[in-house]
Amino acid sequence: MVGSAFLPHTLEPTGGDGAASCRFHSATAGTIGLHYLEYGTGMRIRPSDLDDFYLVQTPLSEVAEINWGAETFESTPAVASILQPGGSTTMEWRKGNRQLIVRIDRQGLERQVQEALGAPLREPLRFDLRMELERTGIRS
Repeated sequence: MVGSAFLPHTLEPTGGDGAASCRFHSATAGTIGLHYLEYGTGMRIRPSDLDDFYLVQTPLSEVAEINWGAETFESTPAVASILQPGGSTTMEWRKGNRQLIVRIDRQGLERQVQEALGAPLREPLRFDLRMELERTGIRS
């Protein structure tokens, strides 16, 4: 179910006896999806490359280590991650990591930005991989 909401990926439990439970809630409206996901153990996640959407992942508890190309950082309740088309990632969610995830269709977002700018994009949209949630502009 998780793979059908996002994309194919491999899961490798990193703690306990190798068994894992999963809690997944999902809602979509047009080109936006809002998802809640947690595993009952630590989990290494290796998704296929994101081709046509962005994922804003916000841990509600614990930590997820995000490896994107040459960059590695810890995503926490204070630091969300933004995964995007054009790169590969590996994530290691620690036990107890619960995530609120927003899936945004690339074409829909680009269309909205072009309408707001009144001009076509010269290159694909790129975001910082880390979103510091305590920053004033981000919080609002």
